Amino acid sequence: MPAFILALLPLFFSAVRLFMMANMIAFVLRLAVGLGLSFFVIEPIADDLLNLLLMKIDGLPGDVAAWIGYLNIDRYLSLVISAYAIQITTNFFARLSPV
Repeated sequence: MPAFILALLPLFFSAVRLFMMANMIAFVLRLAVGLGLSFFVIEPIADDLLNLLLMKIDGLPGDVAAWIGYLNIDRYLSLVISAYAIQITTNFFARLSPV
């Protein structure tokens, strides 16, 4: 094998490694989106924060609590908390990308 090809092999393999790392991070993000991100975010993070917020709401008068239930504010809070957690997770994986 010619010497210049042997000299280029480490450069080639480092480029392949960078390419594979970038694709692996993109694959993990696609997998997370495909699972609805509930597997990664809602169970470990959003449920605890939602329970904390609902405990704060628990001391409200009955009429206010009924309106909160009627307007599905707990679902709204769950969506907002999940969206923030998903954005933080996505930014974290984007920073890991070597490309």
